[in-house]
Amino acid sequence: MIYTITRYVIALLLGIVIRNKLKQKQKPIAKITVAMYVLLLMVISTITFFLPVENLFLTFPTPEKAAAYYLIGEITGIAEGKNSCLVLYGDSSSSIIPKTDNGYKIGTPFNITNIKTSTYYSELSSNQAISALARAKGTDDYYIAGVLMMDLDELEKNNFSISDSNSSEFEYTIDNIVSVNTKTINFHAFVGKISEDYCVYLNGEVIFEL
Repeated sequence: MIYTITRYVIALLLGIVIRNKLKQKQKPIAKITVAMYVLLLMVISTITFFLPVENLFLTFPTPEKAAAYYLIGEITGIAEGKNSCLVLYGDSSSSIIPKTDNGYKIGTPFNITNIKTSTYYSELSSNQAISALARAKGTDDYYIAGVLMMDLDELEKNNFSISDSNSSEFEYTIDNIVSVNTKTINFHAFVGKISEDYCVYLNGEVIFEL
C-alpha cells in the first residue's frame, strides 16, 4: 500500500514541476508540447511501479514487512527459498521477493519466471487441481503453488497427502466449501532445484509433472 501511495506522490510532484516549467515559458505553449510533457509524466510514473528505487536504500527484516510495503491484499502463504521468498496474497496473486544477506527487497514482475501451469482431473474421484511451477529469476529457487478442489468425504477420512519428487515441505490451507461435497485447498512449497522428471502427488496420484 505504501508503495502505491509513494508512486502517486512522485507523479504529483513531477506534475507540479512540469506545470511550473510550463508557466515559466514566455511564449504561448503549443498543445504538442503539453502532450509531450504529459506523456513523459505517464512514462516515468509507470516505470517507478516496475523499477522500485527503494531497493537501493531499503532492506526489510522479514518477507512479511517487505510484502506489507508493496503488496495490496492479505498474505495467504509464504515459502522461504535460499535466495528468494514466494509470497501468496489476495485471492490468487503471488510475488517473489529477492533475499540478500541483510534482509529482503521489493519484488517486481521481472523477479519471477513461470515454468509451467498444469490442470489435473482425477479419474477416480471428483478431485481437480491447478498447479503452477515458477522460478526466482537468476537463481535455482523453484516454487510450486496450486489450488485443489477435493471431495469432502476424502477430507473427513483424513485421506489427504500432498508431496513431490523433491521431498519438499508443503503447506496448505483449507478454504470454504465450493459445493455441498467439495472444498478448496491452497497449497505451496519451496522446491529448490528440480530435475526433468519433477512431479507432484496427491495421495500417490500424479497431479503435476514437467
